[in-house]
Amino acid sequence: MQEIFFTLLTIWFIWRLFGAFSGPKVSSQNYQQTNNNYNSKPTQEVGEVKIDTKAVPTAKIPPTEGEYVDFEELK
Repeated sequence: MQEIFFTLLTIWFIWRLFGAFSGPKVSSQNYQQTNNNYNSKPTQEVGEVKIDTKAVPTAKIPPTEGEYVDFEELK
């Protein structure tokens, strides 16, 4: 049982060691690409003001829909 464990452990270690020297990973390439895109965005000039506004919320039910009903409470 120990021989199988140590064999698998050795194979896993060699696999990880080989993977470390096999070249750049895809995730590091994506990081570099994202970082380059972030740095290439134009910056604001000194004194320039940018105002982001939120969209005006619209009513879910139009005001012409439905009618007002007056009621009396009965006891």
